[in-house]
Amino acid sequence: VEVLRELDLRTHGEERARQWDEWQKAEPQRLEWQRALEQVNARSRPWSDWNAEEKREFARLLLSPLRANEQRLDEFVREAGRE
Repeated sequence: VEVLRELDLRTHGEERARQWDEWQKAEPQRLEWQRALEQVNARSRPWSDWNAEEKREFARLLLSPLRANEQRLDEFVREAGRE
């Protein structure tokens, strides 16, 4: 995704690069967010058994190639814990 963004930046400019940045934002209303939560719940190891760093790392992996800022990552971890 980064390579595609960089190519678009070079050939089409900043606006196209910003579009890639927007596309990569992890947001709760996105289907990818919901599917990632489903994967947390499908794990045989209960989420409550994971430590905070394990939860954050797993959340990053599940949401990839989307990017979650710290606030969104915390939100995902909290939401996964409610399921």
